[in-house]
Amino acid sequence: MGKIDIATKQYMSHKNIIADAFNFYVYDGVQIIKPEKLQKIDTAEFMMPYGNDAKAAVQKIRDNLMIWESVTDGNAVYVVLGTENQDKIHYAMAVKNMLYDALQYAKQVEEAKRSYRDRSKKNKGAAIKLSSEEFLSGFRKEDKLMPVVTLVIYFGDKSWDGAKSVHDMFCVNDEQILKYVPDYKINLIEPIKVSDSEYEKFKTDLGSVLQFIKHQSDDDGRWI
Repeated sequence: MGKIDIATKQYMSHKNIIADAFNFYVYDGVQIIKPEKLQKIDTAEFMMPYGNDAKAAVQKIRDNLMIWESVTDGNAVYVVLGTENQDKIHYAMAVKNMLYDALQYAKQVEEAKRSYRDRSKKNKGAAIKLSSEEFLSGFRKEDKLMPVVTLVIYFGDKSWDGAKSVHDMFCVNDEQILKYVPDYKINLIEPIKVSDSEYEKFKTDLGSVLQFIKHQSDDDGRWI
Protein backbone atom coordinates (compact mmCIF):
# COMPACT_ATOMS: atom_id res chain seq x y z
CA MET A 1 0.00 0.00 0.00
CA GLY A 2 1.47 3.35 -1.08
CA LYS A 3 1.76 6.50 0.97
CA ILE A 4 -1.18 8.13 -0.82
CA ASP A 5 -3.37 5.07 -0.17
CA ILE A 6 -2.48 5.08 3.53
CA ALA A 7 -3.12 8.83 3.84
CA THR A 8 -6.50 8.77 2.08
CA LYS A 9 -7.62 5.67 3.98
CA GLN A 10 -6.72 7.29 7.31
CA TYR A 11 -8.36 10.60 6.33
CA MET A 12 -11.56 8.92 5.16
CA SER A 13 -11.77 6.80 8.32
CA HIS A 14 -13.14 9.74 10.35
CA LYS A 15 -16.88 9.55 10.95
CA ASN A 16 -17.51 13.22 10.17
CA ILE A 17 -15.73 12.88 6.82
CA ILE A 18 -17.68 9.73 5.90
CA ALA A 19 -20.95 11.42 6.88
CA ASP A 20 -20.05 14.52 4.87
CA ALA A 21 -19.24 12.51 1.73
CA PHE A 22 -22.49 10.56 1.81
CA ASN A 23 -24.59 13.59 2.72
CA PHE A 24 -23.14 15.40 -0.29
CA TYR A 25 -23.64 12.52 -2.69
CA VAL A 26 -26.94 11.05 -1.45
CA TYR A 27 -28.72 14.00 0.16
CA ASP A 28 -27.35 16.94 -1.87
CA GLY A 29 -25.54 18.33 1.18
CA VAL A 30 -28.44 18.11 3.64
CA GLN A 31 -27.11 16.83 6.97
CA ILE A 32 -29.16 13.64 7.25
CA ILE A 33 -26.38 11.25 8.25
CA LYS A 34 -24.99 12.19 11.67
CA PRO A 35 -21.42 11.18 12.57
CA GLU A 36 -22.50 10.04 16.03
CA LYS A 37 -24.86 7.54 14.38
CA LEU A 38 -22.01 5.79 12.59
CA GLN A 39 -20.19 2.76 13.92
CA LYS A 40 -17.06 1.26 12.38
CA ILE A 41 -17.24 -2.42 11.48
CA ASP A 42 -14.77 -5.02 10.28
CA THR A 43 -13.56 -4.17 6.78
CA ALA A 44 -12.34 -7.68 5.97
CA GLU A 45 -14.26 -9.62 3.33
CA PHE A 46 -13.54 -13.17 2.23
CA MET A 47 -13.73 -14.49 -1.33
CA MET A 48 -14.02 -18.20 -1.93
CA PRO A 49 -11.44 -19.62 -4.36
CA TYR A 50 -12.21 -20.46 -7.95
CA GLY A 51 -10.21 -21.57 -10.98
CA ASN A 52 -7.63 -24.33 -11.39
CA ASP A 53 -4.95 -22.63 -9.33
CA ALA A 54 -7.16 -21.64 -6.39
CA LYS A 55 -6.07 -23.20 -3.12
CA ALA A 56 -7.49 -21.05 -0.33
CA ALA A 57 -9.99 -18.33 0.35
CA VAL A 58 -8.76 -14.83 -0.46
CA GLN A 59 -9.16 -12.03 2.04
CA LYS A 60 -10.17 -8.62 0.70
CA ILE A 61 -9.89 -5.51 2.86
CA ARG A 62 -12.24 -2.65 2.14
CA ASP A 63 -11.00 0.90 2.69
CA ASN A 64 -13.71 1.97 5.14
CA LEU A 65 -16.93 0.37 6.30
CA MET A 66 -19.49 1.71 8.79
CA ILE A 67 -23.04 1.02 9.90
CA TRP A 68 -25.39 3.98 9.94
CA GLU A 69 -28.31 3.86 12.34
CA SER A 70 -31.25 6.00 11.27
CA VAL A 71 -34.83 6.15 12.46
CA THR A 72 -37.74 5.69 10.06
CA ASP A 73 -41.33 5.77 11.29
CA GLY A 74 -40.04 5.36 14.83
CA ASN A 75 -38.07 2.21 13.97
CA ALA A 76 -34.30 1.86 13.83
CA VAL A 77 -33.02 1.23 10.32
CA TYR A 78 -29.45 0.18 9.59
CA VAL A 79 -27.47 0.83 6.40
CA VAL A 80 -23.91 -0.27 5.63
CA LEU A 81 -21.82 2.58 4.19
CA GLY A 82 -18.52 1.80 2.50
CA THR A 83 -15.96 3.98 0.78
CA GLU A 84 -13.28 3.08 -1.71
CA ASN A 85 -10.55 5.71 -2.10
CA GLN A 86 -8.84 6.00 -5.47
CA ASP A 87 -5.97 8.31 -6.35
CA LYS A 88 -5.83 6.65 -9.78
CA ILE A 89 -8.55 5.44 -12.13
CA HIS A 90 -9.53 1.80 -11.60
CA TYR A 91 -10.81 0.39 -14.87
CA ALA A 92 -12.58 -2.53 -13.19
CA MET A 93 -14.09 -0.54 -10.31
CA ALA A 94 -17.63 -1.69 -11.07
CA VAL A 95 -16.64 -5.35 -10.70
CA LYS A 96 -14.54 -4.63 -7.60
CA ASN A 97 -17.39 -2.86 -5.83
CA MET A 98 -19.96 -5.40 -6.95
CA LEU A 99 -17.82 -8.15 -5.42
CA TYR A 100 -17.34 -6.26 -2.15
CA ASP A 101 -21.05 -5.56 -1.81
CA ALA A 102 -22.00 -9.15 -2.64
CA LEU A 103 -19.55 -10.44 -0.03
CA GLN A 104 -21.08 -8.10 2.56
CA TYR A 105 -24.57 -9.41 1.80
CA ALA A 106 -23.28 -12.99 1.98
CA LYS A 107 -21.71 -12.18 5.35
CA GLN A 108 -25.05 -10.92 6.66
CA VAL A 109 -26.77 -14.12 5.56
CA GLU A 110 -24.04 -16.22 7.18
CA GLU A 111 -24.28 -14.23 10.42
CA ALA A 112 -28.04 -14.83 10.53
CA LYS A 113 -27.47 -18.54 9.99
CA ARG A 114 -24.84 -18.64 12.71
CA SER A 115 -27.04 -16.74 15.17
CA TYR A 116 -29.86 -19.30 14.82
CA ARG A 117 -27.42 -22.15 15.28
CA ASP A 118 -25.87 -20.57 18.39
CA ARG A 119 -29.26 -19.75 19.93
CA SER A 120 -30.41 -23.32 19.37
CA LYS A 121 -27.31 -24.64 21.19
CA LYS A 122 -27.85 -22.32 24.16
CA ASN A 123 -31.58 -23.02 24.39
CA LYS A 124 -31.91 -26.70 23.58
CA GLY A 125 -35.47 -26.78 24.83
CA ALA A 126 -36.46 -23.80 22.69
CA ALA A 127 -34.57 -24.29 19.46
CA ILE A 128 -35.21 -21.92 16.59
CA LYS A 129 -37.59 -23.70 14.24
CA LEU A 130 -36.84 -23.28 10.55
CA SER A 131 -38.86 -24.59 7.66
CA SER A 132 -37.11 -26.87 5.20
CA GLU A 133 -36.73 -23.93 2.81
CA GLU A 134 -35.37 -21.69 5.57
CA PHE A 135 -32.99 -24.40 6.75
CA LEU A 136 -31.57 -24.64 3.23
CA SER A 137 -30.27 -21.06 3.37
CA GLY A 138 -30.20 -20.47 7.11
CA PHE A 139 -32.23 -17.35 6.39
CA ARG A 140 -35.83 -17.03 7.52
CA LYS A 141 -38.58 -15.71 5.27
CA GLU A 142 -39.05 -12.60 7.45
CA ASP A 143 -35.32 -11.83 7.78
CA LYS A 144 -34.07 -8.66 6.11
CA LEU A 145 -30.67 -7.51 4.90
CA MET A 146 -29.04 -4.18 5.60
CA PRO A 147 -28.57 -2.23 2.36
CA VAL A 148 -24.95 -1.67 1.33
CA VAL A 149 -23.96 1.60 -0.34
CA THR A 150 -20.40 1.93 -1.62
CA LEU A 151 -19.09 5.36 -2.59
CA VAL A 152 -15.89 5.84 -4.58
CA ILE A 153 -13.92 8.96 -3.63
CA TYR A 154 -11.58 9.80 -6.49
CA PHE A 155 -8.57 11.84 -5.38
CA GLY A 156 -7.41 12.65 -8.91
CA ASP A 157 -7.63 15.74 -11.08
CA LYS A 158 -8.19 13.90 -14.36
CA SER A 159 -11.59 13.00 -15.72
CA TRP A 160 -12.61 9.45 -14.75
CA ASP A 161 -12.51 7.75 -18.16
CA GLY A 162 -13.11 4.24 -16.84
CA ALA A 163 -16.33 2.27 -16.91
CA LYS A 164 -18.95 3.44 -14.42
CA SER A 165 -21.04 0.28 -14.61
CA VAL A 166 -20.64 -3.40 -15.38
CA HIS A 167 -22.61 -2.96 -18.61
CA ASP A 168 -20.04 -0.40 -19.73
CA MET A 169 -17.40 -3.14 -19.52
CA PHE A 170 -19.17 -5.64 -21.77
CA CYS A 171 -18.16 -6.31 -25.36
CA VAL A 172 -21.83 -7.01 -26.20
CA ASN A 173 -24.22 -4.24 -27.20
CA ASP A 174 -27.27 -6.42 -27.83
CA GLU A 175 -29.99 -4.76 -25.75
CA GLN A 176 -32.11 -7.90 -25.90
CA ILE A 177 -29.33 -9.80 -24.13
CA LEU A 178 -28.28 -7.00 -21.77
CA LYS A 179 -31.75 -6.51 -20.33
CA TYR A 180 -31.39 -9.97 -18.76
CA VAL A 181 -27.96 -9.18 -17.32
CA PRO A 182 -28.22 -7.18 -14.06
CA ASP A 183 -26.19 -3.99 -14.22
CA TYR A 184 -24.09 -2.62 -11.38
CA LYS A 185 -23.25 1.08 -11.35
CA ILE A 186 -20.60 2.72 -9.22
CA ASN A 187 -21.29 5.76 -7.04
CA LEU A 188 -18.50 8.21 -7.75
CA ILE A 189 -17.39 11.61 -6.48
CA GLU A 190 -15.19 13.01 -9.22
CA PRO A 191 -13.59 16.39 -8.28
CA ILE A 192 -13.37 17.74 -11.82
CA LYS A 193 -17.10 17.12 -12.39
CA VAL A 194 -18.20 19.00 -9.24
CA SER A 195 -18.86 22.69 -9.88
CA ASP A 196 -17.20 25.19 -7.54
CA SER A 197 -20.59 26.30 -6.21
CA GLU A 198 -21.48 22.70 -5.31
CA TYR A 199 -18.41 22.40 -3.08
CA GLU A 200 -20.23 24.66 -0.63
CA LYS A 201 -22.50 21.71 0.16
CA PHE A 202 -19.64 19.99 1.99
CA LYS A 203 -19.51 20.77 5.71
CA THR A 204 -15.98 19.52 6.43
CA ASP A 205 -12.62 20.20 4.81
CA LEU A 206 -13.27 17.26 2.46
CA GLY A 207 -14.81 19.78 0.09
CA SER A 208 -11.70 21.97 0.20
CA VAL A 209 -9.45 18.97 -0.37
CA LEU A 210 -11.39 17.84 -3.43
CA GLN A 211 -11.70 21.38 -4.79
CA PHE A 212 -7.93 21.84 -4.42
CA ILE A 213 -7.41 18.60 -6.36
CA LYS A 214 -9.73 19.87 -9.08
CA HIS A 215 -7.71 23.08 -9.55
CA GLN A 216 -4.18 21.89 -8.79
CA SER A 217 -3.33 21.55 -12.48
CA ASP A 218 -4.81 24.88 -13.59
CA ASP A 219 -2.44 26.59 -16.00
CA ASP A 220 -2.48 29.98 -14.28
CA GLY A 221 -2.87 28.70 -10.72
CA ARG A 222 -5.31 31.52 -10.07
CA TRP A 223 -7.75 29.51 -7.92
CA ILE A 224 -4.99 28.15 -5.70
